[in-house]
Amino acid sequence: MKLFSLFRKSKTPEKVSLLWQNYLQFFEKKVSKKALIRELRFVVVDTETTGLNYKKDQLLSIAALSIQGFQIDINERYEAFFSHENYQPNDSVKIHGILNKHLKEGRSEKEILTHFLAYLKDGIIVGHHIGFDVAIINQALKKHFDIKLKNQTLDTAWLAERVRNPIAKDFRSIPLDKLCKQYKIPLGKRHTASGDAFITALLFLKLLGRLEKRKVLEWRDLF
Repeated sequence: MKLFSLFRKSKTPEKVSLLWQNYLQFFEKKVSKKALIRELRFVVVDTETTGLNYKKDQLLSIAALSIQGFQIDINERYEAFFSHENYQPNDSVKIHGILNKHLKEGRSEKEILTHFLAYLKDGIIVGHHIGFDVAIINQALKKHFDIKLKNQTLDTAWLAERVRNPIAKDFRSIPLDKLCKQYKIPLGKRHTASGDAFITALLFLKLLGRLEKRKVLEWRDLF
């Protein structure tokens, strides 16, 4: 019963509890610190939003790619546009290019978040400056279900610094575009959720490859 005390009575407790139960089942077994990185499932996530304030702005689109065994599973990918009846494009449209026509056939936040959690499972979330993506997803999850993500996260900005200088005490964040140029990764469909997720996935694999050559083989070795 303690698990379900997280939910308010007004939030359709039966449906929310079932969603939470289904999601929690993937975390019954914790990731071992000795787990081989190659055997872990990573999920690269990217979102496009109306702005950069996770408390006030809204999700427009989300994309995710599954990586396991140092391979991107293109056939197992997730992408969705959120429906917004009163969406008013602002300055952010110059970056992501999402207009009303893209959201006309979008789905509700509740539906997308439910499907996203089913896709995500216990995968380790990866992204460039992933803190923002997780924060705005959590904000939406809290609004609809009063829950938050339990997945571990890994930021490619931090990982790139880990590759550059393993003993660095200060974290120097490098923009994704600059890292793509450094690692010879074509930018492709930049500033779309699916495009950025794919680019970030390629960067992630390149970084893991560099680390593997240094005998960084287990989950605990990354840290």
